[in-house]
Amino acid sequence: MNNLGYDGVWDLFNLKHVALAGADQEKYTVRPGDLLFNRTNSPELVGKAGVWELDKPFAFAGYLIRVRFDEKPVLPDYVSGYLNSVPGKWYLFDRAKPSNTMSNFSASMFAEIPLGVPPLPLQNGWKALVAAHRDQVVAMGRQGAEADHLFTSLLHRAFAGEL
Repeated sequence: MNNLGYDGVWDLFNLKHVALAGADQEKYTVRPGDLLFNRTNSPELVGKAGVWELDKPFAFAGYLIRVRFDEKPVLPDYVSGYLNSVPGKWYLFDRAKPSNTMSNFSASMFAEIPLGVPPLPLQNGWKALVAAHRDQVVAMGRQGAEADHLFTSLLHRAFAGEL
């Protein structure tokens, strides 16, 4: 659950590893298009959702619910987008069951989330816009890292008297 960001973006830098028996692999692994939903977390983080895109064998933690969609009526990316939106977060925060410092949102509660479903062409257009935005964010992050590297190099040369 710590690898799933509040915005639905995956961070696979710090992973835990587990060996799964052959019979458990289908039950506990993800495949492209699966929506993973954080069912237990602090009140402000319960309900994080993201669509798995990698075609590699990864297991998911017990704090997550895996949802597989028939993509004819609704795309998992659209559902993830709604759940990670401000109205989606308000809905989840309002209905999650509190318990000490953690909140819980069960699979049965997930199935009852009201969701307006636009036609598939609109969902596909929205998905393309989100993908383009994320690509731009990644490119800007690379440019920022390059600028930081150049600045550090310049500082090093300046303090070494090489300028």
